[in-house]
Amino acid sequence: MSLTLNYEGLLFEQAMMSQVLEGMELMLDQLLQDPNLTTDKLSYVSVLQYQDLIQNWNATGVEYDTSATIHELFERQVEKTPDHIALVYEDVKLSYRDLNERSNQLAHYLLENYQIKPDELIPLCLERSEQMLIGILGVLKSGGAYVPMDPNYPMDRIEHILGDTNARVVIGEERTKDRLYEYKELIDREEESLPSVFLV
Repeated sequence: MSLTLNYEGLLFEQAMMSQVLEGMELMLDQLLQDPNLTTDKLSYVSVLQYQDLIQNWNATGVEYDTSATIHELFERQVEKTPDHIALVYEDVKLSYRDLNERSNQLAHYLLENYQIKPDELIPLCLERSEQMLIGILGVLKSGGAYVPMDPNYPMDRIEHILGDTNARVVIGEERTKDRLYEYKELIDREEESLPSVFLV
């Protein structure tokens, strides 16, 4: 049995196509040895390819200062590569400098307006977006500790998180503020004791 692979040379490199061909040969060999083999039992890569993929190419561990906080490590990276892209979400791209500036603005706002205490719990009612990372970094830089709170949680779960954290402030966004206002209407407490909602 012989295999011939035709491909567009301008789109694919020969080395890549050789690996595809090797994978096909490997699968055919397995099927010749056991014709009852199902596709979920087939191996698509050889032992050597597997070792390259999983061990050799994936050896990306680096030493770092374990005494530094996450936001300190982030700021060191800002100093090294301020104009490199730090975050891409859908059509939004932020450089390390931009992300740092926006998270610093949030941290300063929290400190000036709420006098955040060390490790104070601050729920983030944010959908997955660039705002979430700005919120996380901003809270950490203010000295607080962030508590992720999915805006799609049932109202009793949101109520539990806000009660359990005894939050004075919740960071939300335009898309999630309605869930927090529903919470304010749901509970029977004095308005002064409710957490403030800050929109990033």
